[in-house]
Amino acid sequence: MVMLRSSVVALAMVVSIAAAEPVRQALSSSETYLAQKAYVALESGRPASALDAYSEAIRRHPESYMSYYRRGVTLAEQGRLEPALADLDAAVRLSPAVQTSNELGLRAWNSLLPETHALHTVILVRSARADILRQLNRPRDAIVDLDAAIALDPQRTALWQKRGLLHLETGNTKAAIADFTALLARRDNPQWRFARGLGHFVNSDLAEAEADFTKAARMDPKNPIYARWLAKTQKKRGIPI
Repeated sequence: MVMLRSSVVALAMVVSIAAAEPVRQALSSSETYLAQKAYVALESGRPASALDAYSEAIRRHPESYMSYYRRGVTLAEQGRLEPALADLDAAVRLSPAVQTSNELGLRAWNSLLPETHALHTVILVRSARADILRQLNRPRDAIVDLDAAIALDPQRTALWQKRGLLHLETGNTKAAIADFTALLARRDNPQWRFARGLGHFVNSDLAEAEADFTKAARMDPKNPIYARWLAKTQKKRGIPI
């Protein structure tokens, strides 16, 4: 996993601050002010000042899961993974119970609704902790967070992709193939084809692997990795190249 970059962190701050009016009203004015102050500091390249603002928000509002989340992803951006994980642990522990996207129905498409915003932020917390756990070489724990996030909103393909790759990394090829098969049922994608092909290759299902690598290479002929794995699979099958 790539470490969170400053632009991603800033985007997360915007999403968490720019809530619907009822959500903004629910936040204390001091917490909102400190979150905005931290966002400005991040945009200005002053992460230390942002961390100070988040720490002050936590001191004033120790029950605020979003302040822990914001400080955690900022710490992760600075490479301070252990304290970042501690903050994300607190954010998960303090996160509210939310309705799933299936329970929300059409309301899940309306980001202005407080319940939809709450769902989105809780998923952000889980996904961020999964990223940190992966960087700390704890992929199985990261998968637990992704399981929880996907259960909240099964439509988020990025979560399925993350989990599928982690399943590959941990050697659970059956689960990886299942995740990428579910993704490909929604739409075709060369990266998902290739990832599923790797799972088939490891399982020695070479005909299935060849089919996925062939499709990936046709969809993206400029990617040499797809062609290389196709040739490797065909060679292992004894097919003249």
